[in-house]
Amino acid sequence: MNNHTTIGVDLAKNVIAAACLSKNGKLSHSKEFSRRKFRDYLANQKPSLVAFEACATAHYWSRVARSFGHNTKILPAMSVTPFRQGHKTDANDALAVAEAANRPNIKEAPYKTIDQQTVQSIQRSRDLLIYARHYG
Repeated sequence: MNNHTTIGVDLAKNVIAAACLSKNGKLSHSKEFSRRKFRDYLANQKPSLVAFEACATAHYWSRVARSFGHNTKILPAMSVTPFRQGHKTDANDALAVAEAANRPNIKEAPYKTIDQQTVQSIQRSRDLLIYARHYG
């Protein structure tokens, strides 16, 4: 465990669920936010480990969290799934992300800057065009 709290985040379409674990790994609170309020929440938290399940917006929110002084992790969904307890809800997913983030052998998805994501999108667009030319 680290000295900081851990905030596990489930990024959904309309709401963002966050589960905050204390230093000893106990759930201190769990909340749901709109996107704007989540940014304010991150700004008002002391520096913590903020963990996201890998998805389309995880790199953006990771950059936002880093801008407020937090450490971040992006975890593949396959690594988070074994830690989920109960039904698949936003709150349970956020708690599972927080618990998985504190495990020593969980592999992280690589963090990408805006430039890296731009190059990746260009490469994927090119690949789709080549595929369409040959098979479409």
